[in-house]
Amino acid sequence: MKWHDRIQVILNTLAAKFPSWVADDSGSPSPRYKLNEMFAQQVCFEFGPNYGLKRADNGRPISSENLAMKDGDKLFAWAWENKHDGTVDNMPDAEDITGQVFVKVDPINHLNVPSENPNPEEPGEGEPTEVPASLDIGAILVALDASTSASSILAAQVKHLTGEITKLNKNGVKLRW
Repeated sequence: MKWHDRIQVILNTLAAKFPSWVADDSGSPSPRYKLNEMFAQQVCFEFGPNYGLKRADNGRPISSENLAMKDGDKLFAWAWENKHDGTVDNMPDAEDITGQVFVKVDPINHLNVPSENPNPEEPGEGEPTEVPASLDIGAILVALDASTSASSILAAQVKHLTGEITKLNKNGVKLRW
């Protein structure tokens, strides 16, 4: 099961705002844990209290790279940082982790999205026939954040590849194009 497209936008936006936090799992709590908590709080704000964090059991620390979702008596998690290279995964598959522990988070609007009806899956009561201008601006800003995030991720990947190519050249490896 993949997560909602909007959840990927939330992750990309937060990762672009705090790029050094993505790979940094040092310290307690680690920067990646802080990013994961902010991510879960934003998703909880927009999609509801079934989203949060997870831990393997009550004696273990909270995961620093998983978004969790309660669905009835099932628990699912998406691991969004598997490469440990500062990049986030795109549309990861959920894993059934029923038996592990769901950790509730507070719904916090870190991205300042409009709060009239933050959950795109549930229509609000009495949907207006005209969308107020403030909602249009919010949607534009969210789309701009997503675009900026994608550009930042691509720029980081190009920088990494450039460094790898430079290392190969210095070691006498001839590349063909």
